[in-house]
Amino acid sequence: MGDEPGNEEAYQATTIGVAALREHDPEALLILNFLGAGDMRERCASNLDFDIFSYDDYSRDKSSYRSLAEARAAGLRFNKPYWRYLNAYTNADMGNEHEESDQRWDAFSGLVFGFTGHTWFLYQVLPTHDLFPITFATNGDYNVEKTAHWNMLAQINRELLNLGRPITQLISTDVRFVPGISLLTPDGLNEWAPGAGDDPYIKRIAGASGEFLLQLLVGYFRDARGATYVMIQNVRHANGSWPSDSSSTGQVVVEFDFSQAPAGFNRAALLGLDKLDGQVKTLPLFGSGERRTLDITLAAGDPVFFKYDDGRPYVQGR
Repeated sequence: MGDEPGNEEAYQATTIGVAALREHDPEALLILNFLGAGDMRERCASNLDFDIFSYDDYSRDKSSYRSLAEARAAGLRFNKPYWRYLNAYTNADMGNEHEESDQRWDAFSGLVFGFTGHTWFLYQVLPTHDLFPITFATNGDYNVEKTAHWNMLAQINRELLNLGRPITQLISTDVRFVPGISLLTPDGLNEWAPGAGDDPYIKRIAGASGEFLLQLLVGYFRDARGATYVMIQNVRHANGSWPSDSSSTGQVVVEFDFSQAPAGFNRAALLGLDKLDGQVKTLPLFGSGERRTLDITLAAGDPVFFKYDDGRPYVQGR
C-alpha cells in the first residue's frame, strides 16, 4: 500500500488508501513499506490498520544492520510480522555487487533478525530509475532468457524456505554481533556476550584458531514452549565492509557449559536444521561431561540454525 511514506502528504494519501482498501476488502493483507526509521513508521503503526511492516535497504556495508535492527524492533513492538526487500538489481553506477556470497549474506541476515517475508527487488519502477534485474538478460520482459543469477537466487529461495518455516513459529528474542575486535561492532547492534538471548549454556562464540577477524551475527529465538533456538551467520561477503569483505568460509567454535541443564538433556549433540532439505539433523558436540564444543565451517553468508536437544521437538511451520 503505497511506498516509503516520508512526509505529511504521503501519510495522508496512505491513510486514505488503507481506509479505502479495508472498506473494499476487510480481509485484505495490507503491507506498508518504509525507508529507514524516522517517525513515520511509528505514526503509521499507531494509527493505521495494516498487517505487515516492510522495509528496503540495499546497501552491502555494515550500515545495513541498523536498518535490520530498527525494522525488527518496530515489528516486535507493534506485534506485526516484518518483511524486507532484497537486492537483485543493478544500474550503470553499480559494479559487480551480486556475487553469491553477497546474495547469501543479504538473504540469511534477515532470518537471523526474525524476518518472515523476503522479496527480491528485480523490477524497474520507472524508466528514469534506470534499474535492471540481475535475473533476466534484458529489462522489461519476463519471457527473455534468464541469467545465472536466476538459478542462484532460486537455490537461495529454497534454502530460505527450509530455514524460514520455523522462524514463522518463533519469537526473536535477541540479535548480537561477534566483531573479532570490539571496536568493529556495527551501529545498532550489541556485542555478543554470555547470557545473550537469556541463553544459559553458550559461553563463547568465536572464529577458530587462525581465523583472522571472523565476524558473526547471532540471533536468538523462543518457541511457544519456551525452548531456545540459535542462528549463527558468517557475515563475510565479497562486497561487505572490512574486515568482512571476503567470500571465504569461516570456521566457527561455540563453547557450551551444560552444568545447569536439566535431567534428560542431551549434552552430546544439538538439533540442527539442514538448509538444503529442511530436515532436522544431529550436530555432534566435542568434549565430555558438562563442557562441550560445536566446531562448524560456514560458507560466506551462510548460517547454522540449531536448538538444544531437550526432549522438545523442533517446531516447523508450513
